[in-house]
Amino acid sequence: MKKQELEKGMVVETRDKLRFLVIGDNLEGKDGYLKLQDYKDDMQFGNNHQPGYINLDNFDIMKVYPSILALTDINVAQQPLWERRETPRLTSYEIVILRNIDKEYKWIARDIFDKLYVYEGEPHKTSYGWSAHHPSTKEIWASLKPFDHLFDEITSSDKKPYNINDLLMQNKEENKNGN
Repeated sequence: MKKQELEKGMVVETRDKLRFLVIGDNLEGKDGYLKLQDYKDDMQFGNNHQPGYINLDNFDIMKVYPSILALTDINVAQQPLWERRETPRLTSYEIVILRNIDKEYKWIARDIFDKLYVYEGEPHKTSYGWSAHHPSTKEIWASLKPFDHLFDEITSSDKKPYNINDLLMQNKEENKNGN
C-alpha cells in the first residue's frame, strides 16, 4: 500500500503500536498528530530514513485499518487492510547457522509451539504451524531445535515463511551499509 491510497477515516498503526486517524493531510492521535507530508510513499517516516537512527522508524506506518465510524473506535480490534512485512535482522550467529544448513532447505518458519523448522519447498500455514509436501506427498522439512532460542524476529504469527536466500541477501546488504 502507498501513502496516496490512505483515505479519510482510515486508522494507521505505527511501529510503536500508536494508532492515528487519517484526517486530511494529518494523522490525528490521542496525544498529538503527525503530518502525512513527513512520510515517504512507502509510509516510512522521514525523508532520510535510516532504521535505528534516533528512533525515527518508530513512526513508520506498519498497519492500515479500515475506516471507522467514531473516534472511540480507533482502538477496536479489526483485521488490517495492509501490513508491512520487513526482513528480520539476523545476528551474526544466525547468519552463520543459515549459511551452514543443508542447501536443499530453502525456507524457514516457526510453528505455534515456537519451534523452528526449515523446508525444501515453500510451506503453507496450517492451524498448528507450517506444512510443505514433496510431489511424492512426503513432507520434506527439518527441525532447528538446537537454535529455537535464536531467530527472535521469526515468529509463529508470521503470515508467510521466509526464504533463506532472501534473508541472507538482505542481511548482507544491511551489514554492507553499516546497519
